[in-house]
Amino acid sequence: MNYFKIFTLIFIINISAGTPLTFFKNNNPTPDLSTPEYLEIIRPFLPKNPSILEAGADQGEDTVLLAKNWPHGIIYAFEPHPLHKIIVNHRLEETKINNVLFFPLALASSTEKRTFYCCSLPLLSGASSLLQDNNQGYQDISIAVDCINLDEWAIKNNVNGIDFMWLDMEGGEYEALSNAPKILKTVKVIITELNCIEFRKGMKLFDEFYNFLKINGFELYKSWGNNPEKQCTGLFIRSELLTKSAY
Repeated sequence: MNYFKIFTLIFIINISAGTPLTFFKNNNPTPDLSTPEYLEIIRPFLPKNPSILEAGADQGEDTVLLAKNWPHGIIYAFEPHPLHKIIVNHRLEETKINNVLFFPLALASSTEKRTFYCCSLPLLSGASSLLQDNNQGYQDISIAVDCINLDEWAIKNNVNGIDFMWLDMEGGEYEALSNAPKILKTVKVIITELNCIEFRKGMKLFDEFYNFLKINGFELYKSWGNNPEKQCTGLFIRSELLTKSAY
């Protein structure tokens, strides 16, 4: 008996009933995993030489792990934070990784300069965003950064498709994806933050972001969160891949 196939069918049927956030809370998401654990879960859904887009590369730790896990793939890493992009470049040089292309840009609705809010708290610098603080005490410093539309970037860089997206954009995920319909159609797997609280102004919350991905052909396959009342990590897989794996 193929329990994986049975689980997949039951999951798809159940999550289609009721509101996404209610389903999520009622099914007790497990605690966050380490990056290597996440990558092992998605490996069966990806080719051996995947095209991977990482938006919100932070200081490059996960970038290196992605590159080492798929040495025959290509990783497109984005990080606009002025300090972090220096660290990422240094880390890539130090580890001699050669399958990463790094872009010191923010993904956004259009290609332009935008205000970027750098969290000045050392332990929360990764919480920096294109969105303003919503009374969370981030102590942001405003700077200007270069942004690019994802579909425009793909054309400019001759990228025909992305297999896997690893997104940690502090609320910028919806803006980036909703304005890049061409590249989104090619994506097989997405791991992204899901927010139940509007940490930053204009941040799309769980239900709205879930529904957007659902309409675009993805199923929420699994979720993890140490504090699920506020935020969690969601694994979205293209529906047709789940259907194929069930037969």
